Amino acid sequence: MACGSRGASLPDFEKQFTMPPSEYGSAPFWSWNEVLDPEELMYQLDQFAEQGMGGVFMHAREGLITEYMGPVWMQSARMSVDRAKKLGLKAYLYDEDRWPSGYASGKVPAMNDDFRQKGLIVVEAKEPLTDDALGELGDFVGVFEAELDGVNVKSFAPAARGSAPAPGRTLLYFLMQTAQPNEWFNGQTYIDTMNPAAIDAFINVTHEEYKKVIGDEFGKTVPAIFTDEPEFVARRHFSNEVVPWTQALPGVFEKEHGYSVLDKLPFLFYNGGQASASARLDFWTTATEMFRDAFFKRIYEWCEKNNIQFTGHLMLEDTLPDQIWRIGAAMPHYEYMQFPGMDHLGRNIDNLLTAKQVSSVAHQFSRPLILTELYGCSGWNLSFENMKWIADWHYVLGVNFMNQHLSWYSMRGARKRDYPTTIQYQSPWWKDYHVVADYMKRATYATAQGDYVAETLVLHPITTAWTLFSPLEKSEVTALNSHFTELLYSLSGRQVDYDLGDEIIISRHGSVKDGKFIIKDMAYSVVVIPDERILRASTLELLKQFADQGGTIISIGSSAYRADADKEIKLDKAVVAADIADAVAQLIPHLKRHVAITFTCDQPECESTDKVYLHQRDIDGATFLFFVNTDQDNAWNAEAVLPYDGRVRVWDLFRGTVADYPSTAANGKTTVPVSLGPAGSLMLSVTQGEAPHTVNPDIRKTVRAVELPDAWSIASSGVNAINIDTVSYKRPGDTVWISNVSTHVAQDSMESLGTDFEFALQYKFGLGVEPSMLGPLYFVMEQPEGKEITLNGTPLTYDAAQGWWIDKSFRKIDISGAVKKGKNVLEVKGVFLEPKKPDSRIYLLGGTEIESAYVIGDFSVVQSKSGQFLIVPPNHAFTYGDMAEKGYPFYTGTMVVEQTVEIGKPEPGERVYLEIDGLDAITARAFVNGSDAGLIAFHPHELDITELIKPGQNAIRLELTTSNRNLLGPHHALEREPLNVGPGTFEGSILLNNYYFIPFGVSTGIRLSYRR
Repeated sequence: MACGSRGASLPDFEKQFTMPPSEYGSAPFWSWNEVLDPEELMYQLDQFAEQGMGGVFMHAREGLITEYMGPVWMQSARMSVDRAKKLGLKAYLYDEDRWPSGYASGKVPAMNDDFRQKGLIVVEAKEPLTDDALGELGDFVGVFEAELDGVNVKSFAPAARGSAPAPGRTLLYFLMQTAQPNEWFNGQTYIDTMNPAAIDAFINVTHEEYKKVIGDEFGKTVPAIFTDEPEFVARRHFSNEVVPWTQALPGVFEKEHGYSVLDKLPFLFYNGGQASASARLDFWTTATEMFRDAFFKRIYEWCEKNNIQFTGHLMLEDTLPDQIWRIGAAMPHYEYMQFPGMDHLGRNIDNLLTAKQVSSVAHQFSRPLILTELYGCSGWNLSFENMKWIADWHYVLGVNFMNQHLSWYSMRGARKRDYPTTIQYQSPWWKDYHVVADYMKRATYATAQGDYVAETLVLHPITTAWTLFSPLEKSEVTALNSHFTELLYSLSGRQVDYDLGDEIIISRHGSVKDGKFIIKDMAYSVVVIPDERILRASTLELLKQFADQGGTIISIGSSAYRADADKEIKLDKAVVAADIADAVAQLIPHLKRHVAITFTCDQPECESTDKVYLHQRDIDGATFLFFVNTDQDNAWNAEAVLPYDGRVRVWDLFRGTVADYPSTAANGKTTVPVSLGPAGSLMLSVTQGEAPHTVNPDIRKTVRAVELPDAWSIASSGVNAINIDTVSYKRPGDTVWISNVSTHVAQDSMESLGTDFEFALQYKFGLGVEPSMLGPLYFVMEQPEGKEITLNGTPLTYDAAQGWWIDKSFRKIDISGAVKKGKNVLEVKGVFLEPKKPDSRIYLLGGTEIESAYVIGDFSVVQSKSGQFLIVPPNHAFTYGDMAEKGYPFYTGTMVVEQTVEIGKPEPGERVYLEIDGLDAITARAFVNGSDAGLIAFHPHELDITELIKPGQNAIRLELTTSNRNLLGPHHALEREPLNVGPGTFEGSILLNNYYFIPFGVSTGIRLSYRR
């Protein structure tokens, strides 16, 4: 637990909880990915404010045309900061052109070859390699003659350069590779993040430039600057068989450890027992600390000096082998971040380790806000409930500032495939996003006040992992990672609050006092050691002191350890647990503040569920308990015995209200009901010293139900659409049309010819009826300006006044007068201009990007036996099942359906609920007799409509809002609904004749439930 208290007093907390200040509001990556226009920037900031965001991160992304950090960019940043200030938003900075941070869009590596990233490789040879051969591979560092057995080295000795090995032995050449120019880095390279001079150059061309323009708002409207995925080994430059290197490393290593790493190079790649373990521990300690001090500490100190917080996250924090290879270790770097953060990709709640690493250091250094970049790669159909589920998982693990990935400035061209979804006006559910934003703001505020309650410290096994790690073979480290994460999941699943302890941080900030193991600002009464056998001598000394003062140590597997991978030391007073289950069982009786939960349901598995997590905080004399159901599919009901007595209240994160909560007190403890729907959560507080208030549980059961008829009419659907994602094309020299290829294949083919040449495209679609049977039709395309456009030979005129659809780059062209029954061919002719500067990711003004086009209007879509989609008259009947199969496969928007139904008068004491069984939409807003009954987006999918109904005929209207998933795909991926989506998910598929859609509508039915 924390050594001191911080945050709001309880009365202030209650006032602020209703609507907390903007610094607690979520802040998405605002993707600056086009030509930046002042009017559009202001419009989008107004949108963010309207939907309850706390701020935005101004982030250069794929597609940016305005020069990064150039005059217009800096003017746009200043203008956005000023507008954000007026709106009460925060405007956060981002320190790079895309990612990873440090190369400053290529400026830093261009200054000096020493600033380019380095890596050490090994080359095995049975014959001596010539100087020319070695020169092609890298700069010579050393050569050894060794006896190898796979990835094990039995013996080795330095060899003379050019000498042949003895029979049965192998030459091991060690070479420093320097990163070579790469398109991703705009024709430059990533930087040497262990070189302080390179980081100083990065600060000078980035941070100092921002300071000149908006430094007056640092610490005010501009609270923080984000760094993204720095690493000391960049995968875009090196293979897996590399370890980090920098020219200064041998000197720093020898100064720290008293011997030369150059004498031990084989041990960095090959296993050699205790000798390799010791050398690896020293090497990875040095490399990690050099990275930490060069990159993180320097930027942290600059931010401290300039009144701005350093935030962001590292590359690949998720597993032990990944973080060793790319960053050494995650936790030591967080010490030098005022506002530490993590990355969470995809529609999942995997990688608990990542969250606990960063939240633990934040707790130990009293950092109240811990950032997560979340929702990247989640795909278009990320629902409100998915968003809450993923966010709640972070909150309960101590990570509490939501940085949504991504809010696109523009969807034009490749930008729409930049790891969707977009949390912006382009998504049809945007109009209701404030519901999620307000929830997040309250949850962030609540979990940033007071002190985290953790009696347990779990030692992080990175020390042992370093001794086992070889870039040639990672199975032992992978096994250790599996064991360790299993332990963490077991603790969280038994509602144990805990932190992780990093041994480098412990060596700097660890102590023992009054029977507590202390790391900076946190004190723990129990230490759990996973099944690892190597610890630092400094850690073992503290553990001995802790045990001597009565502290509890639970060690899994054994109590014997090798100090610094050398001398064996035994923790005689440790409790040895046979396995993880035994460790958890022995731990819980030692925890004075553990909450005992008993699940109350008929299934036997309820007794052992590990899906409910708990986060506890002390806030001004009250203990707050945040229960989270991490199960998206099942509800869980339980009784929780809290080790406190006092007044129990419930805090509604959706409404911002607080009320007394049912409870039963006895013997200094309090029993409360805990009912959690799928992905549900519950925030309670217990104020000790206040008498509990009597509250009767409002538990109602259905006494009768009335199924509403499957006879709804579609009152409005906006427009329906058909997506044309294949084209035929001609380039100079093509005598025939290249037929029916994907748009990205056509784009690649054009780019292969260079730039500034004439081209032609054909988009084809079919009408199954005469046009007179349909209303107005529009063709929607990107970049129509300056093109010659014909439909079935009839010239079309693009007029900007006809407007846009979905995104402002999706321009409408009226085709009502030129369409015909049957096959329609729309031809586009123009001049192809390359979209990007050669060998870079810098986009050019006027560059051509060939994209899907759309036909929109009031119609339905059917698919012929040949697979062709045809436009037919609209289906205005809404029935249960999948509306994607009933004329709306590509539909995006809000479909309004209604019916009039006879509703019987409820009996005295009854309440009437509208229930939706099988909601396949992001949201459903219900209206009863013209009155808004509320929004359905989270389980249970129901609303209390008692006050809105009347005896007799009642008008029920539902507004079902979907996502852009069925319009924009991926339609041709290898699975129907991938949960990790990026550019390759769209561009890598060849299954053009196989369209995948997801259901839209109400799959089962809608009913009225009378409850008493």
